[in-house]
Amino acid sequence: MTIKVGVYFLILSLAVLLGKAVAGELTFLRPPDYRSYFYDMIEYKGLEVVDLAGDWYYTLEKSGSQNIVELPASWENYQGKITFRRNFRFDDSHKGKDVRLIILGLFRRCSVALNDNSLGEYEGPTVDLVLPHKAVHYQGINVLEIEVDNTLHPLKTIPLRSGSLMPDNYGGITGDIFLMIEESPSICEVRVHSTLSADGETGSVAVDFSIGGLQTRVISVKAVGEIVDSAGKVVARSLQEISDSDSIRLRMEVSKPRLWSLKEPNLYTAEVWLETEEGKSSVHRRRIGFRNFQAGGTFRLNGRELKVRGVTYWAEHKYGRTFKAEDYRRDLMMIRECGANAVLLPEPGHPYLLSLCDSLGILVFQSTSLNGVPKAVFRSKGFAEKAGEHLRRMIYNRSCYPSVIAWIMGRGLADDFPVEGLVDFVPIQDSRLVFWEQGGGFERTLRLADAEGSIEELQVVSALDAGVFGKGEDIEQRQFVEFSRILTKWKNADGLFVQAFADFKADREMLFQVNSRDRRIFQGGLAGRNRGEKLIFNRLHEGWFNLQPGSPITHSDMQPLAFPFAALALLAVIIISIRNSKLFRMQLKRVFTHSHGFFVDVRNGRYIQSSQTMLVGFISALILSLIFSALFHHYRRSQALDYLLGHLFQGGMLHSAALTAICSPVRSIVYLFIIIILLYLVTGLMFKIASSLIGRGSTFKQCMIFILWSGANFILLCLLPLFFYQGLSAGIVKQLELLVLVFFSIWGYLRVVNALRIACSCSLLKAFVIFGSVNLAVLGLVLVYFQCRCGLYHYWGYFWGVVV
Repeated sequence: MTIKVGVYFLILSLAVLLGKAVAGELTFLRPPDYRSYFYDMIEYKGLEVVDLAGDWYYTLEKSGSQNIVELPASWENYQGKITFRRNFRFDDSHKGKDVRLIILGLFRRCSVALNDNSLGEYEGPTVDLVLPHKAVHYQGINVLEIEVDNTLHPLKTIPLRSGSLMPDNYGGITGDIFLMIEESPSICEVRVHSTLSADGETGSVAVDFSIGGLQTRVISVKAVGEIVDSAGKVVARSLQEISDSDSIRLRMEVSKPRLWSLKEPNLYTAEVWLETEEGKSSVHRRRIGFRNFQAGGTFRLNGRELKVRGVTYWAEHKYGRTFKAEDYRRDLMMIRECGANAVLLPEPGHPYLLSLCDSLGILVFQSTSLNGVPKAVFRSKGFAEKAGEHLRRMIYNRSCYPSVIAWIMGRGLADDFPVEGLVDFVPIQDSRLVFWEQGGGFERTLRLADAEGSIEELQVVSALDAGVFGKGEDIEQRQFVEFSRILTKWKNADGLFVQAFADFKADREMLFQVNSRDRRIFQGGLAGRNRGEKLIFNRLHEGWFNLQPGSPITHSDMQPLAFPFAALALLAVIIISIRNSKLFRMQLKRVFTHSHGFFVDVRNGRYIQSSQTMLVGFISALILSLIFSALFHHYRRSQALDYLLGHLFQGGMLHSAALTAICSPVRSIVYLFIIIILLYLVTGLMFKIASSLIGRGSTFKQCMIFILWSGANFILLCLLPLFFYQGLSAGIVKQLELLVLVFFSIWGYLRVVNALRIACSCSLLKAFVIFGSVNLAVLGLVLVYFQCRCGLYHYWGYFWGVVV
C-alpha cells in the first residue's frame, strides 16, 4: 500500500515537472477564411450592429508583454487568464442609444470592463450584456477589456476538470463578438417558449423579454408581438400596454398550426417590438415550431412512433472550437446523410447550430456541462446552486428551438447521484423530457426522470467498452465491421446513439465502445481524432441502412502477451543469477534468515558488492512494474483511472502519452520500472532523514543498500506476474492477489523499519516512530497537494475504484 501511494505521488511530481517542459507555447486557432455569420441569424437581421471581429491586443496573466491576435479564435496549450483589449468609437448619431455586447462563443468565463468601469463576470458559452449609458463614451474612444479564463477546477467550476478521455480544454472568444445598437427604450433578453396542445389543434407561444431605458422615457410604450408563418402571413398577434414593470410576457395562440417534424420541419417566426409616439422600435425575431415528443412505452413525435438514431456531436475540429457557419452545416448534413435523425450535444450548443437543426429536421438531446460530477462534489458548499443556475440559463436560452426535445441533467453521474436536486431547477412550464446519464467511463446509463425526480427504468442507455485501441485505416475498418454487427443486433431498439461524432484535431488513438444488453436506448461509440470523411461516413451510412453483420474481430480483452513473456524472462534472470553466483545465493539466504547480522555488516562498512545490490533492486523493481502495469492495463477503461489521469496530467500531450503507455504493456512496464527505481531513491532519502533525526546518520549509499535489500522480499513474488493479469478477471482470485500485494508491501515496510533500527542501534519502537513520522509528513504533504489540486476527498470514491 505504501508503494502504491508512493507511485501515485511520484507520478504527480513527474507530471508537474514534465507538464511545464512539454506544455508548449500558447497557440491561437482560427480558420483562415473565417467570416462573421451572425448576420445570417434571424435574431440579428435588420438590427444595427458593430462587428468587433478582427485584431485585438492581448496580455497573458502576470505578463506585461502585449501582442495582437485576430478574434474570434480558440487558444490551446494554456490554462489561465488572458486579457483582450480593443478600442472602438461612436459618432453623434449613437448618443443616448442602448448598446449591448454579444459574444456567441466563450470558453469558459470572462469579466468585462468598459473605460475602466467593471461590468461584472459572465459564464460562457454565450454572453449578452447591456452596457450602462454612464460607462459609454458616445463622443471619443471607448476601451473594451475582456478577461477570459479557461481554468477548470475539480470542485468549483462547471464543467469540472475533465478526465483524460474528454476533449481538450480550449479557451478564448471562439464565436462572433459584436455590439448591437438600438433606440431607447429597447428590448433585450428575449425568450420564446412554444407548446402544442394534446390534440395538436392549438399552438401556444409565450414571449418573455425585458426593456432597457424605461427610466428615461416620458412617453407611452406598447409591446407588440406577432407570429408569422413561412409565407409571411400573420397568424397571431398580441399587444400590451407597458406599465412601470420592465419585464413583459406576451401570449399568443396559433390555431391548427403546421407541425414541426423530421420530414417537414415547419417553422414560424415570432416577432416582437415596441411602439411609442415616436414610432416603431427595432424588431426582434425568433424561429419557433410546434411539436409533441413523448416517451410512453416508445418514443413518439406528434403521436407517431419514432426510432431515435443519433450521434453524440462534439463541436471541435482542427481549429479548436472556432467554427465557420459552413462547418456546422457540413457536419449536420453528413450526420443526416448517414441516416441519423438526432444529435446529443454534450455541452450547450451554439445558437447557429441549433437553428440549423431546426431547419434540417434533426432532433437534439441537449446536455448540461455537468460531466462526471460525484455526489460529494454536488453537495459541497455552493455547487448545487451554481449547477442549478447553469441548468436554468441553458434552458431559458434554448427553449425556443423546436429541435431540442430533451434536456440531459448531467453525464457520467454516480448511481447514487441526487438527481432530484437538479430536476427541481427545470422550469415548471417546460414540457420537454428530462434525462440524466449515470455511470462512469464507458459504462453509462441514460434514464428518464419525471418532475418529482423518480426514474422510469425503461429508458436506459448503457455502454460497455469492448475497446479497440490503435491507429490507421485497418483499425477503422475493423471498427465498422463490429459497428455493423452491433447495429444488426440493435436495429429494433427505440433509441440508438453513436458516441462520438467529432472532428478532433489531434492524431490520437481510436476508441470503439460496444454496448451490453439493453431494452430501450443503445449507445455505442466511435471517437476518431482524424476526420477521414470518405471512409468513416460511407461505412456509417451503410451501417445505418443495410444493417448487415460483418465478420467477427479479435476481442481486445485477451491477455496481452507482454505480461507472461516478460514474467518468464524475469524468472529466467532470477534462476540464472542464483545458479551462477554462489555469493548472491548466500546473501539472499542471509538477508532472510539472518537479517540482523547482514544489516550490521552494512552499518559497519562491510558493504555488499554493488553489482549484487543493483541486481536485487532491478529484480524487485521489475516484478513490481509487471504487477502494477498489469493492474493499470486491466483498469485502463475505468472512470477512476480516467479521472486520476485527468487530474495528474492536465496537458493534452501528457493525457495522450499516459493513456497510450497504459494501453501498451511494454511501455507501461518500462515507465513503471523507472518510476519504482525513483521511488526507491525517495525512500532512501526518507531513510537518510530518519537516521539523522535519531542521531546516527548513515551515508546515502548505505541507506540505499538498506532499502534495496529490505525490498528483497518482493523477489518471492516472482511467480505472481505470470498469472496476475488473467487473475484480475476473476473476482476471488483478484481479491487474493491484491491481498498478497498488500501483505508484501506491509512486510517490506516493516523490514525497512527493522533495517533502520539496526543501522542506528536504537529500539524498534523508536525506529518505527521516527520513520513513521517522516512517512506521515511526506504522505500528509501528498494528500494536501492532492486535495488542493484535484479534490482527493471528494473524488476518493472514483480513485478507489481503480483497485476495488
